[in-house]
Amino acid sequence: MRLTSMLHAGESTFAAAESASKSVARLFGLSSASSKYEEAASYFQRAGKSFQTSEKSGRKRVRRTVAVRTATRASRTMNTRRRQHTSTQRTVLKKPEADPAAAVTALESAMSIHTERGRFGMAARLAKERAEILESIANETTTGGAAADERVAEAYQQAADLYLGEDARSHANACLVKVAEYKALAGEYSQAIQAFEQVAKLSLENSLLRYHAKDTLMRATICHLCASDEVGARRALQNYIQWDPSMAGSREERLLQELLEAVSTGDIDAFTQTVYDYDSISRLDPWKTSMLLRVKNQLRQAEEDLT
Repeated sequence: MRLTSMLHAGESTFAAAESASKSVARLFGLSSASSKYEEAASYFQRAGKSFQTSEKSGRKRVRRTVAVRTATRASRTMNTRRRQHTSTQRTVLKKPEADPAAAVTALESAMSIHTERGRFGMAARLAKERAEILESIANETTTGGAAADERVAEAYQQAADLYLGEDARSHANACLVKVAEYKALAGEYSQAIQAFEQVAKLSLENSLLRYHAKDTLMRATICHLCASDEVGARRALQNYIQWDPSMAGSREERLLQELLEAVSTGDIDAFTQTVYDYDSISRLDPWKTSMLLRVKNQLRQAEEDLT
């Protein structure tokens, strides 16, 4: 009776596996296709175990051939999933700008496959491509707001984590800077400061990356100003000079000290002139310009509140 039950379980599960694998054709191209492949493979594996268990019962009815066949089908099913996803990804990613959303989905699937195979370096590269596409989407639309900035930050964080796992610090730093920038744009200044400080510390530990630390610490200080935390900005700047002594007396430090003085006195004209003087020699990038404009607007608002 127990043997009959096990055989019936194996045959029923095998039939379910056949049905699940055939349904993939109808789902191909949809996000549910991947889960159907995995479901079919799971059924095949369970069917094989049922058949193997029935063989061990000692009865004459041998099911080893079927057990092996089901295990083979499980492996083939997963391989089919990978091949078909790879083909779709190549087609979509030839021109990601034609359908950015489809490109993001394809990259997510490819990242999953490479992660399963332990190819974390390739998964990191694809994660960065995904983040770049999400960034382009966010920059092209004006409706996403802070939510879109958060999504971009999370995508770059995923890429950074994968790069750090491979000890690719230069690539990780580039992604972490993006994380910090988009966290700041979303108004998450505390998280942005943490990310910038992480980048600075990683840079200072590497002789080839130390040169970039001053700029990163300058960005972190600007985030303190955006958060209306003048005291925190002064304390942070003192700490940063200890981290990187080359910052003392640099143009970056002089700019920050003059900005702090202007903020302390509420002098909008001095603030504007300081930014202009620095920008005339060392061009400020769009992110710094945007953040400093926020600080200036805060000063203007504070002045209006007093009148």
